[in-house]
Amino acid sequence: MAFFSNAGINRLAAHFSLHQFAWSISGAFFATFLLRNGMSPAGVLLCIAAVLGLRFTLRPCVLVTAAHIGLRSSLIVGTLLYACQILALAIASSSRAGLVFYIAVSALSDVFYWTCYHAFFAALGDAENRGAQLGARALFATLATALGPGIGGVLLSHFGPWMAFDTGAAIEVVAIVPLLRVPEPAISLQPWRQAFDAAREGVILFSTDGVITCALVFTWDMASFLAFDQRFDILGAVLSAAALAGQSAACSLVASLMQDIPGARSASMPGFSPGLSFSKPCAWAPQWR
Repeated sequence: MAFFSNAGINRLAAHFSLHQFAWSISGAFFATFLLRNGMSPAGVLLCIAAVLGLRFTLRPCVLVTAAHIGLRSSLIVGTLLYACQILALAIASSSRAGLVFYIAVSALSDVFYWTCYHAFFAALGDAENRGAQLGARALFATLATALGPGIGGVLLSHFGPWMAFDTGAAIEVVAIVPLLRVPEPAISLQPWRQAFDAAREGVILFSTDGVITCALVFTWDMASFLAFDQRFDILGAVLSAAALAGQSAACSLVASLMQDIPGARSASMPGFSPGLSFSKPCAWAPQWR
């Protein structure tokens, strides 16, 4: 069965599902948590811009590290840094130093984790079954993303931020376990121009992902939070429902399988339609000041 035929990809998918679960319980609330603690929407967006800008500066660090300790160990480092990022969110609103620390740890964890994870998945995956393997990953990640916000919203509302963030950080650390048995892929260093030419289409694709995430997802979270009287439990329930509606596991599997059929990759285009529908609830939010 193409979905589960690669043991390394299966373990990587298990790791990613735990990572998504941890992030959905805790880190996914970072914009609304800062809002709740007195930061303006413009201030939150500036923090996001600072994280993204710092990521460009720190990106070479992961290339040097991966070349010395390997891609798997670098991904484990990124996972540990993500646990630190989740914990740092609890102090991000307490002082300027706490906010600066959160921004720095967020940028470093993003650089290590996502750079290594995407390279890892591409290296371990099978080109002829890429769509099926992406679909299997999406199936479990969607379940984690649907469960996490509801749990996180309840923890934040009734037990406080430290309980929610400690829980998320603990799950993030547990996500390292599946990585311990994943084979180490070989790394071949290439001149930067040759590497960029090979990844040009991927760069363009990820730029659209960045625009959607920054311009829509973060603002949608904040608008919904304000519309629901700044209640984390309601926001968590809404995010869980949105994950099920916008990232249907069945749709992900079908679209991913069609990517393995020559000439059928345009099937991924319907994925843009859920994003367009997310803009409607923003109109219900109170006027931002």
